Amino acid sequence: MIASGVKFIINGANREKFSTEKIAEHLVLKWWDWDIKKITENLEFLTSKTSRF
Repeated sequence: MIASGVKFIINGANREKFSTEKIAEHLVLKWWDWDIKKITENLEFLTSKTSRF
């Protein structure tokens, strides 16, 4: 599950991978419940840093 505080570590520094808006978008979409085909078809959107909403 993805939480609103999703972060990753680069060279020991905490940095947000996605904007707050993008994280909220992922939470609304619940993409982790999608089948692999749908995830694959939407991979560019899911990994982009810009929001669709």
